[in-house]
Amino acid sequence: MYTQRAEIYGLDYTRLHVQQSYKRLQNSVLRADFHYIPFASNSIDYIFEIESICHATQIDKVLRDAYRVLKSGGVFTIYDGFRVVPSDQLSAIHLRARHLVEKPIGVDKGTLLDDFIAKSNAIGFTVTKKDNCSQKIM
Repeated sequence: MYTQRAEIYGLDYTRLHVQQSYKRLQNSVLRADFHYIPFASNSIDYIFEIESICHATQIDKVLRDAYRVLKSGGVFTIYDGFRVVPSDQLSAIHLRARHLVEKPIGVDKGTLLDDFIAKSNAIGFTVTKKDNCSQKIM
């Protein structure tokens, strides 16, 4: 029987989101910028990110700090939106559509998946699985 205790924390930069979470989750949601994760180096077993990195102003910094806080053998699961087609391969109408989708949700500059994976590998992460869920979402 597995009896090890787990501590789970959420990070959110938006003060309102942290306040709304407090009622149900007490002190387990911290107001923090994921460019500067407020945990000691080599202290986290698992990081789960959902729809956040696409909003990062410095993806390299987010990746480096996640790598810093993860223990050796730790796992970083990312569920996020990345571009799979470079802008120079899109027609004018598709570029406009990309802009109309990304801007309202606060994505200032989209990132190509291949570029993101290259940055992750350069920092020391090993990508073990990637799924493109675009067709499922559509």
